[in-house]
Amino acid sequence: MSDERFDAGRSAGAEAVLKIRSLLAYSDFDRSWTCQLAPEHQRNHQAHSQLAA
Repeated sequence: MSDERFDAGRSAGAEAVLKIRSLLAYSDFDRSWTCQLAPEHQRNHQAHSQLAA
């Protein structure tokens, strides 16, 4: 793996950790997590129903 790809992956992971920490610090994690799960749930079920058809 090249150094550039490693650094990009590491910075993306660090950004995700900072976002989670800020959500937890401001007690907004539950609402944010719910908003994150809704589209994911819809995508997963939509893909599943398309496979079954």
